[in-house]
Parts: sequence; structure tokens; C-alpha cells
Amino acid sequence: MSNSIVRTLEEWIQKQSSEAPSDSGILYIEYNTAPGGSSIFMFGYGELLDFDCENPNDLGKLCDWNWESSQLLIPSSDDTINAAFESIRKRNHAWASERRIYFAQHDSDDVRPLYACRPAGSQRFFFELHQASRGNDISSYRAGEVDEAPLVDHNQLVQDLDHCDYALILQRRPKLTDLLHFYRGWMVCSDRVVDLVCRHTSSFQVFDARLFRDKKETEPVSGYHVLNLHEKVDCIAEPYLLPPRWDGEPTTFNQSKGYKLAPSAVAAKDIFRLETFPIVPVKS
Repeated sequence: MSNSIVRTLEEWIQKQSSEAPSDSGILYIEYNTAPGGSSIFMFGYGELLDFDCENPNDLGKLCDWNWESSQLLIPSSDDTINAAFESIRKRNHAWASERRIYFAQHDSDDVRPLYACRPAGSQRFFFELHQASRGNDISSYRAGEVDEAPLVDHNQLVQDLDHCDYALILQRRPKLTDLLHFYRGWMVCSDRVVDLVCRHTSSFQVFDARLFRDKKETEPVSGYHVLNLHEKVDCIAEPYLLPPRWDGEPTTFNQSKGYKLAPSAVAAKDIFRLETFPIVPVKS
């Protein structure tokens, strides 16, 4: 591959990215076979902040751009152009990290980031949600007819909780957050959390929460649900877990390293429970 091709492509990318509108949250470069060589264009996409090139469902977002560059025609094959892009990316230029720049051949699903902070083949990032106690506790409960085992173990429920006799009692003067803390491990949450989960997975069950402000169960609280998320993943690599605190105890999560999950285990799973123990609260 000629160094002049890499240099020509690199200078064009740098120039076009500097001329693209400042509100283009993403820049996408597409190359395609054309008479005389490879035709290259850059496109800009407003405030497209939630784009993930590793998510096939996000690729359709690249069809609606609001800015288009001038054409660059390089008398070379698409394979050579692809190799030139890879050469530019490996050199880790600071200017390439200043914008979210992606590239791909026309009609290809192999969209890759040009900037160094997200190299090709990087895993997706996952976040853990904790029910931290902050004045939003369910302080006591009456289980009634409920078989708690599936809820505590996060297995699919056979029971219909809406027809069970139970009650969840809030602490005095509670702070009604979207996720309530319940020491038994039930996930009690607001309409907004249920809506969020519904958008990202079908592996859940939802029931109206029988929630009260008083032990006499005369002051019900509406708008909350028992959410049973039964999609589970156990794929955290040992190097990302701290040694056990004493013999016989399981390893603990190393918060500074974050979660490294097996891509095959989390493929097409956006929301799930991690099968880990113990849970380490995130410090606020």
C-alpha cells in the first residue's frame, strides 16, 4: 500500500472533520467502488449520541444525515482504501479522538470507529444498578401467600402476584425514588423503570406492588411494581474479581477494573442480572 494514499486519505479526513458542523455528534465515512478508483464521502449526524457501531440495530441511524462532504476519489481498490483506514487508526492520532468518526465500505455492516478510544473489537460497556438504601427502604413486609424463592433467586415466577395476598411497608417519611430498597431482594420500582426495561428485553415479569405507608395497610402507594428480571448472565472473568476476603468466601467485584463480560454470553442482551455475589454498592 502506498504511503501517499494513506497521507491523501488522512489529510482529507482531517480537513472534512474540521469543516463539519459543530453539532454533528457523529461523522461517518463511506467508501465505494467508482469509475477510476474508490469514491469516499463523509456524513454528519446532528446530536446522535446513543449510536453504538457494535449494535446492528443502530446501523439504520446512519441513513439520516444532515451534512455531506465533498467527494474524494482515489485511484485504488476498496481493499487498499480499507487498509489505509486501518493504518490511520493504528497511529492513534489525537485529532481522530476529538470527533466520533466511523468508517465502512458501502452496504457493509462492519462499521468501525476511527478514533483511538474505541478500537475495533472492543466489548460493549455494561452498568450495574444497585438498590442502595437512601431513605427509600421497604422496612417490613407481609409475605402472605407469596413463594419468595423465585423472586430472591431471580427465576421466572409461576405465581401471579397480582392475585396473592402480601404487603410491602415503607419506612416513615420515605423518599419515593424510581428504585426502592428492599432487603429481601425483590425489585420494586416505578413506572419509569418498568418502561425502560420493556424497551430492552422481554425476559421479565411485572406485577402491581402492594405498597403501603403504614403497617395497618390503610395508606396505599400507587405507581410502583414488582419487577422480576429473570435473564441472568454469569460470565465475569476471574482477573476482574478481587481475591476472597477469607477462605471459603467468593471473590468480590473489583470496582476500579469494571466488568469484563464474555461477548458471546451477552450477545443481544441489553438488560440482565449478573449472577455474582456479593453485590458491592457503588459509592456516591
